Amino acid sequence: MVDDGGLSRFQSRMRAIPTAMREAVKPAIEKSADEIVALAKSLVPVDQGPLRDSIGWTWGEAPKGSMVIANSVGDGLTITIFAGNDEAFYARWVEFGTQSGRIGTRVQTDADGAKGRKKKGRKVNRTHPGTQAQPFFFPAFRLGRKRAVNRIKRAVAKSVRDNWGSR
Repeated sequence: MVDDGGLSRFQSRMRAIPTAMREAVKPAIEKSADEIVALAKSLVPVDQGPLRDSIGWTWGEAPKGSMVIANSVGDGLTITIFAGNDEAFYARWVEFGTQSGRIGTRVQTDADGAKGRKKKGRKVNRTHPGTQAQPFFFPAFRLGRKRAVNRIKRAVAKSVRDNWGSR
């Protein structure tokens, strides 16, 4: 057997780290997602509760029709935090607010219907006063992001330390 100066041992150690790291990072990601979801649920304005109940997280793709924050950590480690579903379709309206419309005001359109080109316009017949934005989703994400990143970094470092001497 040829003495390679420990190169084969070093290479086997390096191959062991990604697998161990992936398994060590999953609980850290899940805990961070749980914290962000709990914070978003505490910030959401509640009338009857379907919007609050629609906030959650999953590995991979989010449910159709939901507002999404997706974070990719690596191959196969994509977690998605979402709000809204078929029942709580109004999640983005609560988060960002809506614009008001008044009877008789003209919206400038061109022949194709695009806004802002010709003086000719159509009348707006809605009287909705608009709603103020009541952000709950992205503030929760921004508040939890730094803690999540630090938790993931610690999990990666611990995984490397624990698995460096193995094999």
